[in-house]
Amino acid sequence: MENWRESYLDACKNHNCPNNTVCRELQDSYNCEVIGCVGFPGVNNINSSSFEAEPLWGVNEMVEYVCERGYFPSINPVCTEDGTWSEFVCSPYSKCGEIRNCNESMEEKDYWLYAAEYQTRVKLFCKWGVGAFVSLQHPNMASFSEYTITGTDCATSPLDNPETKGAGTTEFQKIKLQILKGYKIIVYIHFVTNSSLNPKDYGSAKDCYPKDNGCGVLGKFVIDTRRTGFKFPDSLTWKTVGTSAVIGNITRSMGGHVITGFCGGDCGGCEIDETGNGTYLQIDINDMPPFESAELPLCQFLV
Repeated sequence: MENWRESYLDACKNHNCPNNTVCRELQDSYNCEVIGCVGFPGVNNINSSSFEAEPLWGVNEMVEYVCERGYFPSINPVCTEDGTWSEFVCSPYSKCGEIRNCNESMEEKDYWLYAAEYQTRVKLFCKWGVGAFVSLQHPNMASFSEYTITGTDCATSPLDNPETKGAGTTEFQKIKLQILKGYKIIVYIHFVTNSSLNPKDYGSAKDCYPKDNGCGVLGKFVIDTRRTGFKFPDSLTWKTVGTSAVIGNITRSMGGHVITGFCGGDCGGCEIDETGNGTYLQIDINDMPPFESAELPLCQFLV
């Protein structure tokens, strides 16, 4: 083509059309006809390599993977008829449903989601159709003791009909969150737990052990949020439930991450008081899990 005569170009001989157009000659001049899009938009947190994947994008052609990891687009960007990209923004993931909207084949696993109020990311397990969970790294349990007192020497014996009375022990691997204006725990969700007899609510402790004998209580719970990036505020409290219920003692340690409680009754005990703000987890940026323990989601396109 270097040997072609410039006269072949006629009016387009000295055109200055952009790279996303083609020169069309007119009678005394020329016109730059848009045929696609080049370059990438000036949007924060975009994946510029996706827009550079092709030298020229055709009109109405959609780009995939438009945002960096950890961000998703407000729309699927397409090349418009005027040669510009449709307007969009890249927003950080803050909820599990936003991940699912980008890729229906994404696994149920731990992801890094953005907590705007702390301007940091937190590690949450996403279970599709259910929501977000905190993956616990240490033993957490709640119990309704299967034993009662015998005689006057504080000796214990198995409880008659423990399952009927509601006895049981639950070990928690994850706790469910309700993400609205914070990270509120839901104490009665038992999707990821191991239980004997009856499942127990998170943070509850009960027994059928008469309290008029000075023998103490048998119901026990353990809360341990170390290495999750979360902890409960000091405003978390417990209430008594059942017959002759008492709170033996509740202690906090390890900077508030570990809470151990002993409660009981005849039959009764204690459970988390869900009124107020005590059940809203606080983010502890000084106790975050390793970055490699969760995935920073990547959005292919909105589905």
